[in-house]
Amino acid sequence: MPPLTNYKPPFSGQILGAIAKEFNFGNEVLASRTARRYFRGQRVKDDAQLEIITALSDEIVAIGIVPHSPILQANGLPMDGVMSMVVKLCADRWDNLVGYMRGASASVDRPDLAALSYLRLATIDASLRAAAALWLADMPAPSEDTPLWAQEKGGAMYLRNLLKQASASGMTRLKLAESLDVAPNTVDNWLDANTRPRPAHINAIASALAPRIQGSDSKNLAQRLRTQYFLSGICDLLAKRVGREAVIDLATALMRFTSRTLSNLRKVGELNDEEAPQQLLILMDGAQFPVCEYLLHDLWSMEQDPIWQAELLAASKPWHLRLQYVAQHLGGLEQVIQTARDEHGIPEQKAREILDGILQSVPADPTQYAHPTMPKDMNVVRVKGDARFSARNRMIQFIQARSKGDLETAIVHARRAVELQPTNADYHFYLGATLGMAGEVDEGMQECRISAQLSPDWELPRVEVGIILLNADRNAEARKCLEAISTEQDQLSEHLAFTLGVARQRCGDNAGALEVLKPVISARPDHALALDAAARSAFLIGDNKMGMRLANDAGHTENGIYALRANLG
Repeated sequence: MPPLTNYKPPFSGQILGAIAKEFNFGNEVLASRTARRYFRGQRVKDDAQLEIITALSDEIVAIGIVPHSPILQANGLPMDGVMSMVVKLCADRWDNLVGYMRGASASVDRPDLAALSYLRLATIDASLRAAAALWLADMPAPSEDTPLWAQEKGGAMYLRNLLKQASASGMTRLKLAESLDVAPNTVDNWLDANTRPRPAHINAIASALAPRIQGSDSKNLAQRLRTQYFLSGICDLLAKRVGREAVIDLATALMRFTSRTLSNLRKVGELNDEEAPQQLLILMDGAQFPVCEYLLHDLWSMEQDPIWQAELLAASKPWHLRLQYVAQHLGGLEQVIQTARDEHGIPEQKAREILDGILQSVPADPTQYAHPTMPKDMNVVRVKGDARFSARNRMIQFIQARSKGDLETAIVHARRAVELQPTNADYHFYLGATLGMAGEVDEGMQECRISAQLSPDWELPRVEVGIILLNADRNAEARKCLEAISTEQDQLSEHLAFTLGVARQRCGDNAGALEVLKPVISARPDHALALDAAARSAFLIGDNKMGMRLANDAGHTENGIYALRANLG
């Protein structure tokens, strides 16, 4: 039996680095040592990250993936500048999500299925942004058919189609090679998808074929070729992770949702200066922009696939709710298969096929119940098994109940999970934290202490004791608890430092609060709560200049979107 693995979604730098590597963009910034660190998933300074993202965005806009918008250009917002901000906002939001999920997700035996959950949400988000971009560029809606670039060797297939169209006027592989001054086998390799044409070759191909294809010009054809190869390359990267069938489903959904959303946007308003700001904010914020909840509901009402229906309703809500829920279902697949084989006599291959059919969809979603048009009695997929799996099913129900604010029901499920798995530190911790939220202070602290005993190197349950005390307004006790933990650490974690800072502030030690909050802000300049707490302490010690600066930073942690909104009036 293979060992359990904990699926770790990539940080934004790793994703952007894979794109930069795949297409070998000739940009000095993207080849720098700092960029290489960022592309490995390491943290870099905000200004360096923005420089890298700007360079990559410029390359992507130059390819023609994102259409230029005359209305934005007329308002002093060229698309390359807008896309730099879009990618920066997406990267920051994604990294926050990844940081949360890496620390909270369940063990997953099938990384391909886990990755698919992230990709579905990202696809929905991208479709809203794409529809807004097409609206701003006043371009027609795309076809809802499966795009050629999603298929295996999609870029080469597109080039083959172009050559076939040009063959009516006598163009052949050999003649194309002669006109480009390359060896015939170079063209063969392009057509067979063994290699990809370089940017200079793409321009030359377009110049050679456009005069022989009715209605084409070389500039437009070159852009279409670059777009096809770029999107095909992205799909090839994804297919290595989740398989070609899943990529085709994702790409088809992207086109379907983009087309339908663009139609809905055009029903609401025509292209003009009054409507442009809202479309720009959809491009900037994606599924998190408030109006998108209604757009997503319209897509949900038209969608036939129950898998995508569930994802559409989850996309406008905090993504970690959906991803945590899916991770709970994907954990421990090998043990389920073993149980099915050993206790129920189901052949291993048959068990795998059954599980794939169930777990590829995982249609139940705790975020669905918030919508009045959704049935409230949707069934949750659960696999029966030993105490471990029964406990996990209880924790799934715990997450559902707590996400709806039903702490009483959540505690019932967490208690049962602890009874079934009394040595599981995670379950004791979640029970303790929820008891604390419900006002059961002493019992909540006790459960957290049990969790800490079971996992002595785990800081979270010990810090949670301090949080429970703070929530109960037992500030002196909370500070004493947190100070004791801090003395054992060479370097305070961000979570401990922030909580200790709050405790010190509540106890009147504002200088001490600033001492531990400053490193948190240095490491996380976008930590709004830490900025706000530090600003309060600065004001209370009489440093109004520092307080104003920190308060201002606390209100502008979205890295420029407020400035853009102000610019748009």
